[in-house]
Amino acid sequence: MKPLVVLIHGFCESEEIWDFVADELSVNFDVKTVNLPGFGGTSLGDIKSLSDVANWLKNELPENRPLYLVGHSLGGYVSLEFLRRFPKRLAGLCLFHSTSMEDNEEKKENRERTISFVEKNGKESFLKPFVNSLFASEFLRENFGNHQKMDRIALQTPINVIINYTRWMKDRPAYTELLAKSELPILFISGDQDQFIAEEVTFSESERVSDSKMVVLKDCGHLGMLEAPQRSSEALISHINEINI
Repeated sequence: MKPLVVLIHGFCESEEIWDFVADELSVNFDVKTVNLPGFGGTSLGDIKSLSDVANWLKNELPENRPLYLVGHSLGGYVSLEFLRRFPKRLAGLCLFHSTSMEDNEEKKENRERTISFVEKNGKESFLKPFVNSLFASEFLRENFGNHQKMDRIALQTPINVIINYTRWMKDRPAYTELLAKSELPILFISGDQDQFIAEEVTFSESERVSDSKMVVLKDCGHLGMLEAPQRSSEALISHINEINI
C-alpha cells in the first residue's frame, strides 16, 4: 500500500505554504496537507501542548494507511511527538528545517522574550522581522512575491496562538535519543543559510540516526518549500521512493 504523505507546516504558517510541493508530490503519491490547530483560520480548541497537537493529528489521519510525515520546523516537533506516541503508524519521516534537539537555555530565554514582546506590542511588530529572518537574504531581495505570501499567511495567526505555541516549543523535550533508537527512515532537509537551525547541527543529528539521509539546499534559508521548491520536492520524492513501501 502506498504511503500517505502528510505535509505539516511550521510556526505562523498554514497548509498553503506547501502548495507547490504538494502538487509535485501528488503526481506519484497520495498527499494531505493540514492546518495545525489555531493556524490557517482554524480554532485552537482544547489544545494545551504539542502532545495534544500530535493526538489531534492522529485523529485527522486514516488508520489503515502507512504515513510519511514531512514536518517543517514546528511541524517537525509535532512529527517527533507523533513518532514518540504512535511509532507503528509511521513508514518514514522528514525533518524539514527542523531538529530533534530541545531548546538550550539561550533559546528558551529568547522564546520568553518573544512572548513578552508580543503581549506588549502586538503581533504585527513581531511578525514582520520574524518573516524576514526566515528567508535567505539574497532570496528576499529577489523574490518579493513569496515574501508577501508569507507575510499574509503569518498575519492570520492570532496572538494567543503565537504565545501558546511559543511556550510549547520552549517546553518540548529532546527527541534525539528517540530518533537514534528508531529504525525509521529519516530524511533531514537543511538550508545552508538557515538562521534558526544550522546545517552543522542537522548534520550532527543525521549522523546519529542509522537509516538517515541529509539534503542541503544551497542559497536557502528556513523556507525550502518557497525558496527551493523544486529541489525540496525532488529530495522528498527520492526518499519516499527509496523506502519502497
